[in-house]
Amino acid sequence: MQILFELSKEHPRISPDEIMACFEADKIPYTRVFSSSDVLILEAAITDQYLESLASRVALCFSISRVLGACTPHMEQLNSVLHTVTQPLQGSVAVTYRNRSQTMSSPPFIQAIAEHFTRHNPVDLQHPDNEIRVILTDDLLVIGLCHRHISRTSFEERKVQHRPFFSPISLHPKWARALVNLSRIKPSHTLLDPFCGTGGFLLEAGLLGTQVIGADIEQKMIDGCAATLHQYKITPKNLFCCDIGQLPSLVDKVDAVVTDFPYGRSTTTKGETIEQLSQRAFHSIHQMVKPHGYIVLGLHDKQLVSFAEDLFDLQTVYEQPVHRSLTRWFAVFVNKP
Repeated sequence: MQILFELSKEHPRISPDEIMACFEADKIPYTRVFSSSDVLILEAAITDQYLESLASRVALCFSISRVLGACTPHMEQLNSVLHTVTQPLQGSVAVTYRNRSQTMSSPPFIQAIAEHFTRHNPVDLQHPDNEIRVILTDDLLVIGLCHRHISRTSFEERKVQHRPFFSPISLHPKWARALVNLSRIKPSHTLLDPFCGTGGFLLEAGLLGTQVIGADIEQKMIDGCAATLHQYKITPKNLFCCDIGQLPSLVDKVDAVVTDFPYGRSTTTKGETIEQLSQRAFHSIHQMVKPHGYIVLGLHDKQLVSFAEDLFDLQTVYEQPVHRSLTRWFAVFVNKP
């Protein structure tokens, strides 16, 4: 089947890559049919149960639907597609849509789609048995049978100001979840954050059923991280107050590392330069991650990526502007044997 993902557009590359990483984590083959900053369409042999688990995992997505038809945004093309959509639906229907086009007007398309799907089915705009989800862009018109809308409220409720321990530099939970997903971590596997701070990555990974290990050089961060995980009923495998260089002697091999490196501004590096700390950290992470395991790093300087390439295979780098004076770089690596 073809699956339509309505992307949140919060990052043009991370949004679709997060979803494909989830498929790869579960070793589910897929074909990318279409990808843009608005939508991702994948072809894969999956069940409704898997769609449900996927909807509870991804962060930078609004809805997941089964594709009923797709075409360029022209009425003649739409009419041809609607003629092929002959599978009857059981129960009531409602047509919902999002217009992401800068040039196209949606009412003519929506009217034609609504007339087609309400010809033999009653309309129920409040509690329909079937939601027909339509996404219109400058290049594509997609009609889907919506399986699930992604709950964004839960991410807002887990923002750092609602946790027992506060730090103003913490990532928003939706970004923490997306980066955890980029690590291809699976439930029951082990994820390590060697600079865990307030525990945002460990929280999101733990909620997926992953075993989590955290470390930080400051005891107050470890205490705050422990309080956060306890609030969400997550029991970490271990939390260590130690230097990154000590960790390999304390930790068995882990499946993935996701971490945000210290920036040297609001965080302490105990007098060490960020470059020196980063190089030591890369060597320690290399020792702790299983061969071919994924490593997702938040960095303040893109140049630091080159320091890691002797130890890791670089997969991609994402740029994320924070404000005028700060840009985060998120790098995805695979550990070399």
